[in-house]
Amino acid sequence: VDLYQLQVNTLRRYKRHFKLPTRPGLNKAQLVE
Repeated sequence: VDLYQLQVNTLRRYKRHFKLPTRPGLNKAQLVE
């Protein structure tokens, strides 16, 4: 299983769930933590 792909899928699910705006500065750094 590719962990990076797993994280990407999780992030997409979170974005869809919470309807977060996609901002280049925020998305990975803050969601992963």
